[in-house]
Amino acid sequence: MKKTILLFVGLLWLQILVHSQVTLYTKHELSEDLDSLYSIIQNVHLNMFENVQKDEFEENIRKAKSQLNDSMNRIEFYKIVAPLVVSIQDGHTSLIYPREDLYFLGPKLFPYIVNVNWHDTSVIIKEDRAFAKTEIPIGSRIISINNIPIKYIIANMYNFISGEKTFFKASNLQNSFTSLYYILYSQTEFNIEYEFNGKKQTSIIEGISYDQRYQTNTAQQNSVDSRYFSLSILPDSSIAILKINYFLDDGHWATFVDSTFNVIKNLKIKDLIIDIRNNGGGFSVLGDYLLQYISAVNFRQFGKVVTLPPDFYNDLLNEYEINSFKDCQTRYAIDYISNLVTVFEENDANVDKRINFYGTLNQFSSNELELLIQVYNGSDEAINSKEYKQFRQHYGGLKIMELSCRFNVHNLLQNVSKLNPCLGRDLIVSQSVAQNYFRNNHTPTQAEWDEIAKVISNKSVIEYLKEYSNESATTPDQKIPDTSTIKTSTDQVKAKYIDKYLGKVVYIDFYATWCSPCRSEIPHAKALYAEFKSEDVVFLNLCAQSKKEDWEKLIKQKGIEGENYLLSNEEFNLLSKLYNVNGFPTYLLIDRTGQLVNSEAPRPSTKQAIINEINKLL
Repeated sequence: MKKTILLFVGLLWLQILVHSQVTLYTKHELSEDLDSLYSIIQNVHLNMFENVQKDEFEENIRKAKSQLNDSMNRIEFYKIVAPLVVSIQDGHTSLIYPREDLYFLGPKLFPYIVNVNWHDTSVIIKEDRAFAKTEIPIGSRIISINNIPIKYIIANMYNFISGEKTFFKASNLQNSFTSLYYILYSQTEFNIEYEFNGKKQTSIIEGISYDQRYQTNTAQQNSVDSRYFSLSILPDSSIAILKINYFLDDGHWATFVDSTFNVIKNLKIKDLIIDIRNNGGGFSVLGDYLLQYISAVNFRQFGKVVTLPPDFYNDLLNEYEINSFKDCQTRYAIDYISNLVTVFEENDANVDKRINFYGTLNQFSSNELELLIQVYNGSDEAINSKEYKQFRQHYGGLKIMELSCRFNVHNLLQNVSKLNPCLGRDLIVSQSVAQNYFRNNHTPTQAEWDEIAKVISNKSVIEYLKEYSNESATTPDQKIPDTSTIKTSTDQVKAKYIDKYLGKVVYIDFYATWCSPCRSEIPHAKALYAEFKSEDVVFLNLCAQSKKEDWEKLIKQKGIEGENYLLSNEEFNLLSKLYNVNGFPTYLLIDRTGQLVNSEAPRPSTKQAIINEINKLL
């Protein structure tokens, strides 16, 4: 009986890891989470009760607990708890709405990105995210939504947005207005009264999907300075304006700052305005790089750095014990374990250690390992070299991803072996195995299973992991078939999926069900399909590294148009090597003769760019 219970909870645990579905919680679990939240804030906040009385806060906690009931999801729990955290009036102490739950519920959302004016709570439409653009012009001022005056909607939303001042609340609300509106009002159709050019009008607008609302703007994505920071010079070249929207680095921050001050120097500009209005925050170390150019004195952000004592994590697990499966059934415990997984996978994961591990697998030559060392150390020369391009074409980027997953588990096992044996340690290992192996359709080798078993003390956990393992997935010690076998197999797979469309243009989408960017492209792909519905164009959707039930469910839910196939691991490995598929999503264009003409075809979301590419081949 004991073993049965353990296996059941193990199944529950891995379902959370792998499927990330909407989960329902009991009143007891939620009450425990609320207590944990209060305890954590008290322990880490410098002055929690500066703006709210302790007895008032604790009374509000009691009221919140009275609203809890069994079978609540995280969105329902968030609606009760977020106002508690907001009452602390600290912008750095906040709750983020449960995005995953909102995504899996699949509601129709408010289709606009808006600007919220903190002076008068007016709301201006900034961007239309509906695929077929609505009739409401950009720049319109919203008066009401579904007969609720906008000022009342904003006042309600402010109860869920942390911040010391209204200005900060308004700035943060611009990013979460769409989702927060659904969370608070659960409306998917919108009767919008608005004003444009002094004229009041009313329109009824349908909601859009989560993917449509939160897709990345392609033009911004390809721009160095439009997303987080930009530089402009006034016409008379006397004043430079440095606009910083976020202190976030997309790989261009240092280059941007250097070039900014080169421009200022070359143009002999004397005055610089640094505009951080509506700045969304970020990382202070980016500010350090900027300050070195404008500070008149030497400075340092940190006076000293204190390293963690050697036994810190061992002491942490002893202090916050997980000795039974009951201990790990709260969301707090799951997040606790997840954070420890990240710590132990990344601890001491330097380049030399990673390359040495790759070497033990006998996958690469010594010259290839040396090349990887240069690549991992960020050498532009190595990354752009002919040798590295050939390396990627030969092995495919997915091979590196697979070995990286195996290294993550290997490194974690070395680190957790220093912890005292306990169920908590077992769960740290099992989660790392689940997300690195099972989620990516890999299976540990026998040697890796032996390594894993050494640090798992609960036999039911290791038995369940082995039972769950996908035995058909690839392992690095599987022998590579000879060249003639590969050629024959590749030809067969190519004939099965691609050659039968000779005479037509083929637009191929390699994707996976768990890939968020892949999902974001689906609405655009459907519109693209409609554009060429009467033409000799085949939309070939090849799903890989995914479970059949997830694939079938996604096609049904999203209404994916075109030819849909689920590839086996062997089929995908052959096609990914043939077409140099290094990740998801990857789009290819094949002409009427069956020749690959573009191995990096534009995504459906590029709209006119991909339409032009297809038209060239018709």
